[in-house]
Amino acid sequence: MRRLGRGTKVLLACLAVAMVAGIAVVAVFVGREAVATARCPDEVAEVEATVYTDRDWPDEQVPGLGDYWEVHWQTRTEADPCSRVPGPTDWQYQAVIRLAAADAAALAGGYEWKPVPAVVPSPAPGEYPFGTPAEVWPGLAPFVPAGTRWTHSAAWTEKHGEKGPMWKDLYLTPDRTLAFVVLYDH
Repeated sequence: MRRLGRGTKVLLACLAVAMVAGIAVVAVFVGREAVATARCPDEVAEVEATVYTDRDWPDEQVPGLGDYWEVHWQTRTEADPCSRVPGPTDWQYQAVIRLAAADAAALAGGYEWKPVPAVVPSPAPGEYPFGTPAEVWPGLAPFVPAGTRWTHSAAWTEKHGEKGPMWKDLYLTPDRTLAFVVLYDH
């Protein structure tokens, strides 16, 4: 049997050390990815359960609301953002917006509004393409007073619904100065 020379032994030792180091680096990254992937569903659930309250909602997302008082909103995912498969994840948003009385009246006067039936089949056909206030998420329900009667404008939806980065639909109850918005990030 042939003996290995000193240079060969050093080279093999270096290769072994490099291989072990490479495996360790891969294990660290895979471990970090596994921990991040394991936490992901909890993080998504936390984001979806949170009700955000803001004073500023970009006008390009929901035009014509005027100088409203506040917006309470939530978001949900339409797919699995924790998936390791690359691709887009669409998000849906709902918001309850408390309008200034003058702005609610101006919005009501700017379009034709029709009462939304108390019961709308789900999925909502035709006039209600993105859902209705009857489907308000539980976190937002406390911001909608009991007995609220919503109206919907097909003309508003036709004009603004598919413009911009989000599809949108708007519902209004001018007597309570509230708007309900459904947005889809597409």
